[in-house]
Amino acid sequence: RTWTFEGGTPASSTSLNPSVKYLDTGIFKTTLVIEKEGKKASYTWLNVVEVIDFTADFTSNYIKVAPGGSIQFSNTSLRADSTSWTFGGGNPLVSTEKNPLVTYAQAGSYPVKLSIKYTDPTGRIFKASKTLFNYITVEEGFIDIEDTENTPSNLSIYPNPSKDGIFIVNNLTPAHRVRIFNMMGQEIKNCISKNCIDLSNTKRGMYFVKIEKAGEKQNTWINKIIW
Repeated sequence: RTWTFEGGTPASSTSLNPSVKYLDTGIFKTTLVIEKEGKKASYTWLNVVEVIDFTADFTSNYIKVAPGGSIQFSNTSLRADSTSWTFGGGNPLVSTEKNPLVTYAQAGSYPVKLSIKYTDPTGRIFKASKTLFNYITVEEGFIDIEDTENTPSNLSIYPNPSKDGIFIVNNLTPAHRVRIFNMMGQEIKNCISKNCIDLSNTKRGMYFVKIEKAGEKQNTWINKIIW
């Protein structure tokens, strides 16, 4: 006997019950040829194998946040009829929403798992899942970029956007500390009472300015700057 598998690996086999892997999507035929006493007989099954693109996949708007920060997850899987999420360290811990919003309270590294199910028109059920370990990092000291545009009236940052990466902050005193963070929440500059913020040697984009007043935790302001 000889099997021939269109689109399969192996492409042919003489085994009684062969195992075949299909790497590409599509509809494929299978042919079996039997030879006995010098005579051959063959049969071809058309459209016997259908390989569909069915994998679990997701994205998120952030992978690092400060404690108390929230992350928006998006299910980018194809053909998912139902969705089940598991978030280590998150709130909620589980969700069946397609694109859930999850809050992380404690510092640490956490896994995310997405499980999906699909039922095709013939009633066949397909299942897939994806787990990323240590996908989310919650770290003390990362800036909470959700609380922006709250610079008090006695402080001003200009020009914003800036054409050359130079920003002026008015009315700072020696008691003020200026910290600059990128979009990942990583601190790239830290200075005290410096009226000129120079980002000309950094990559163009959006940054966050955090202005803190020494000894007054409640007097902390965050603003977006763009150059």
